[in-house]
This record gives sequence, structure tokens and C-alpha cells, in this order.
Amino acid sequence: MRPGHDPSPHLLLVEARYYGHISDLLRQGAERALAEAAVTFEAVTVPGAFELPGAIGFAANRGSSTVLSRSVA
Repeated sequence: MRPGHDPSPHLLLVEARYYGHISDLLRQGAERALAEAAVTFEAVTVPGAFELPGAIGFAANRGSSTVLSRSVA
């Protein structure tokens, strides 16, 4: 590990909600797992699966998070 490097990543959850009840369960599971791992995160919701790449690209260019995405379609 590099000196001064934070071992815990900051994650971005990118969510495309199509089936809300399934998305809710997936998000709850993801948040529970991240909390257990003591990982910080932000979450954003996009209208659909086609918007996921744009949101991920925007986050990657910003460079502040590692991106996790999911879509239920």
C-alpha cells in the first residue's frame, strides 16, 4: 500500500430503476454490504439503463469514486 493512501474506497452506486420493488431490494443489500465493509458511498439514480454509461463516464472523469452500477430491466 502506498503511504498516505486510504485503503477504503469511496464508491458510487449508479441505479437505473425499472422495477422499483426489485431495485429497492438490490439497493438495500448493496448498502448493507457496504456498511458492513465500512466503505463510504454516494448513490445516484438515472432514468434507465441507457443513461448508466453517461453517469459512469461523468463520475470517472470526476475521479472521486469507484463506480458500481446496476440495472433491473
